[in-house]
Amino acid sequence: MVLLSTTRTSVRLEAAHLLYQTGNYLCKHTGNLKEAEQLLQRALAIRELLPDSEYSETVEILNLLGNLYQGRWKFKQAEQYYQRSLMLRVRQVGLQHLGLVTSLNNLAHLYIGPHKYKQSEEYYQRALTIREQALGPRSP
Repeated sequence: MVLLSTTRTSVRLEAAHLLYQTGNYLCKHTGNLKEAEQLLQRALAIRELLPDSEYSETVEILNLLGNLYQGRWKFKQAEQYYQRSLMLRVRQVGLQHLGLVTSLNNLAHLYIGPHKYKQSEEYYQRALTIREQALGPRSP
């Protein structure tokens, strides 16, 4: 029974990965954002059924969905995906890890669109602090 469960999990992970890759390709190379959104949502739904399954790709899916909504000026939806991405990454690596910088920068950039400059600055500053602590203040 354990083998069957492991096999089903592997198949689901592979399906989610293929949906993510296809959605990512459609976003970046074809501009077919509606179909990309559907595929990414399906990939995310599968990943959410599998606890603790490769957080990094789940974070990538969340960030890509955030990017997709931000590009359509749907700031509230983008914010929800970016926040989920950040929370998941914090659970994975902690509060001061270099891996948080992308999620923090995404949120900072997002807040510029609706003119939330104070929030934007706070996220950029947090990302900069983490980066400098990890790489040093003179790192490019």
